[in-house]
Amino acid sequence: AQRWNMDLTGKMVDDHPEPERREFIIGNYRAVLSRREAMMVQGSRLLDGRQWNFDSVILPLATRDGVIEMLLICVEYHHTPR
Repeated sequence: AQRWNMDLTGKMVDDHPEPERREFIIGNYRAVLSRREAMMVQGSRLLDGRQWNFDSVILPLATRDGVIEMLLICVEYHHTPR
């Protein structure tokens, strides 16, 4: 949160300030919900004038009867110097 000057902890995806990023995130969440399985996403973004790589994992958390109630998400950014 400190690195990107935005803290989205406890926020909804609709609160994300970048519309194109918001759509990317929603697409990933929908894929996890429809497939009913964890998903790993790798990619890169230009932030602060630098290229950052990221790894993320999205885990669906379900009740005993299989209802997905929550997604547990971890995103790790790492900068690779040129």
